[in-house]
Amino acid sequence: MKLSSLTNSIRWLPVAASIALLHHHGYAANPLDFEVHSLDYNADGVVDLPGRLLVPTNYDPNQSYPLVVFYHGQQEGGTDNVIHVQKPNIDNLVANAKSRDFFLYAPQGPANVSSWSIPNIDYSMIMAMNAAREYNIDRKQIYVTGLSLGGGAAWTAISRYTEGLAGAVPIAGIQGKQMDNARLVGKPIWAYHVENDPQVWTGFTRGHINDIRNADGKSALNFPLNADPNDPYYSDGSPYYSDGSTYYEEDSLHYSEYEGNYHGGWGAAYNEPHLYDWLLAQVSSPDVTVGDTFLFDFGNVQVSVPDTNGNTWNSTYKNLFKVEGVALPFAKKTNGDSSHVCIEVSAIFPTHMTNGSATGIPYDNKIGTDGWITEIDATDTTDFGQLTLSGLIPGAEYSLDIFATNPNGDGGRGRMSRYEVGTDTRDLQVHQNVANIATFASVTADADGEISIKVYPTPGSGSRYGQINTLEMALVSLPTGPTPGHFEVYSFDHRNDGNIDLPGQLYVPSGYDENTLWPMVIYLHGDNERGVDNVAQINAKLDGLIANADSEGFFIYAPQLSDSLGSWNSSEIDKVVRVAADITRYYTIDFSKISLTGVEIGGGGVWNAFSRYAEAFAAAMPVCGDTSGATVYADIVGLSIWAFHSEGDSVVPVWNPRSAVNWIRAEAGKSSLSFPLDSDPNDPYYSDGSPYYSDGSTYYEEDGLRYSEFNSNAHDIWTQVYADANTYAWLLSQSTADQDLLPTELMLFDFGNAQVLSNDSQGRYWNSTDKHYYETYGTALPFAGTITGRHTAVSVNVDGLFESHMTNGVASGTPYDNNIASDGWLTAVNATQTAGFGELAVSGLVPGGVYRLEIFATNPSSDNNRGRMSRYEVGSATADLEVYNNSTGTAVLNNCVADAFGEVRIKVYPTPGTTSRFGQINVLELSAVSLP
Repeated sequence: MKLSSLTNSIRWLPVAASIALLHHHGYAANPLDFEVHSLDYNADGVVDLPGRLLVPTNYDPNQSYPLVVFYHGQQEGGTDNVIHVQKPNIDNLVANAKSRDFFLYAPQGPANVSSWSIPNIDYSMIMAMNAAREYNIDRKQIYVTGLSLGGGAAWTAISRYTEGLAGAVPIAGIQGKQMDNARLVGKPIWAYHVENDPQVWTGFTRGHINDIRNADGKSALNFPLNADPNDPYYSDGSPYYSDGSTYYEEDSLHYSEYEGNYHGGWGAAYNEPHLYDWLLAQVSSPDVTVGDTFLFDFGNVQVSVPDTNGNTWNSTYKNLFKVEGVALPFAKKTNGDSSHVCIEVSAIFPTHMTNGSATGIPYDNKIGTDGWITEIDATDTTDFGQLTLSGLIPGAEYSLDIFATNPNGDGGRGRMSRYEVGTDTRDLQVHQNVANIATFASVTADADGEISIKVYPTPGSGSRYGQINTLEMALVSLPTGPTPGHFEVYSFDHRNDGNIDLPGQLYVPSGYDENTLWPMVIYLHGDNERGVDNVAQINAKLDGLIANADSEGFFIYAPQLSDSLGSWNSSEIDKVVRVAADITRYYTIDFSKISLTGVEIGGGGVWNAFSRYAEAFAAAMPVCGDTSGATVYADIVGLSIWAFHSEGDSVVPVWNPRSAVNWIRAEAGKSSLSFPLDSDPNDPYYSDGSPYYSDGSTYYEEDGLRYSEFNSNAHDIWTQVYADANTYAWLLSQSTADQDLLPTELMLFDFGNAQVLSNDSQGRYWNSTDKHYYETYGTALPFAGTITGRHTAVSVNVDGLFESHMTNGVASGTPYDNNIASDGWLTAVNATQTAGFGELAVSGLVPGGVYRLEIFATNPSSDNNRGRMSRYEVGSATADLEVYNNSTGTAVLNNCVADAFGEVRIKVYPTPGTTSRFGQINVLELSAVSLP
């Protein structure tokens, strides 16, 4: 149930019920920036957990936002609900919440305590989810952070709600409570501490880091990390620090240790842009599979340990039965894994039954014998109690088993209770019940992912009360019908260092079916959407595209350009295309129907991308776009383009698309058009707008090139363009030519750290890597070109990371130019066939096609005479190559068959049985032998 129907509740103090507050737009923390968000769990008018919520200034209910939960330190405890958001400790956190548009919830714990209690941490999670009920907060993007005492709370919260939360940033924290380190392996955590903190021992944070490593089967780190240059985890602070601070990162676990002798670090940490780039890119995706079961215990005595069968229960306590709102957040499955599921009290139960005794019930006595009871003489329309399960999978089927028992027969009236789910009902005699259960075998979660259970006495039975003690819910089946369209975070981390280099979101259309091939449209945003929040580019400009994505059936990939850049330059376009290629590996995208569109500077990016990867895209549609990109118009002659502009656009002048149209005509050997096209009826290209316009707008079409010029001074024409059915009738009908690598063609790949941007001395085109692609999972070389430069559906992806690269040296006598042959990618030291190996996946091939791979590598270092014999493995076939001082030798793998996904995988590692410690690859030649 949405909170809009509950705003009259006085049981907890929601943001909607708070007094109107003035928004302070400075960077310092100010209580007036926050709305009251407090919990009264006894429903007695006394606030039990004060709290405040910072709402993004330009909050738009049509888009979802992240939420960060902040736990304060010892000096900020109390009941004033002010000091914890007033002190300068969180100035930088507040400033970033404002600039990056995320919610910030700050509960206030009691004064003069040595730690945050587990109940208060649980209550803070209740209030985090209550915020998500009123506002459009993405449950996949809820994070915790805290400082000092609150740093320990952040450790506790991420351990207690591991799968439900997306990440944690504990700073100078005390030791967490009831830590389950095995659960934290692989969980996104970035901890901070000062090396010689005089108040909170640095050993607490170091200990947590090593405890997680130990749970992952790794040895302890030796601190400080800059003590021994020969230590494998030695750190000089790279890539973030150069002041003596150290930095550790491995498997989503980060630790920054500042140099110094003070208690603090939060001012610096909360001011690091890369922290937010990393944090806000993390999403929680709890595993939910058919058969997963959740157990809920309603009563006044909380069960905090597994039952006699070892099952975890979600158990209420205090007087939450009479508090409208979330009662059980991030519910846990029977195995203890938390989720996005919540139990909400959407209509209160005024009383509860205290623990009694009932022999033979299906649950432990302390679980089964207390429960929640409705108002006397409740009916299905008045005074009923109601629970709402939220965070379910829309359209999925669940089973519900409800149990209740009560030794009191209410003066012979009995306690027949009715449970209503939708139009379905079940009755249960609760008086002295031992084994009977009210079962709903199959209930469908609604479009919001919710199921509501109404409780009241069975009509006509004489019973005066409805009651519920326990609920067992299991996932029966996943939805088989169309799934709702939705955005997913799809960002790019160029160096696998936790810094997002290209934020992005992917719109998956309604009804996506992996058995069908789907078109994809890449959308490049305009000037005002630049940034790193991964939100600004998803705005009203996209509304028409999204609506048609669902009705016409296509994906939308929407990356975000940094606000430090003025245009979609070639480097950014390369990143965009890498991500687009990566998407094709995880969704059934039709390679022949990937198109480009964009507005303003995004329109300029469309021109640039289309010329840079001409054969890879089916069509280009720049809208009110500039022409500032490095566009090679000769490369797009004859391809499908439809540009749109307004004649009187004062923001992006109309000469931009007019010039582009004439440049393309010039490359095709044609004369320039005279604009506007309706100025001279005798001009051979005179236009009255036919067949699309009759309002004075003009239209030109020839040899795949279209141009619509609106008779308007408006800059905002995207609304009209993206809403027009003609747009999609044309766009989705375009296809690329054959994108398969043909048997007559050859493809060359260069792996290293120095990118080759021009053809080699033989005039051949190379697909060449740049920077640290070797240590980043995903697509490294997208839509690869043949030696003639024809782009195809083929991409090379890194599925197993390489540890390092060999910098350009000198390699005499090799079959390749020196700048190509003399750098390469190396595996981890002492890699094997099963651990530490590097792996490349060549995708976009024809399933069942037969391919030939020829691999070259060279290295002038013998590795202290160990040699560098490398093995290359494709399926069951292997080839070995001595890389040391190699000049002409190659490893050849013939007859490699692409799998059902159109992929061939190449595993690289040192050859077993030799003294070689490294595998290496510098060059790959790929050719098709035969296609099915």
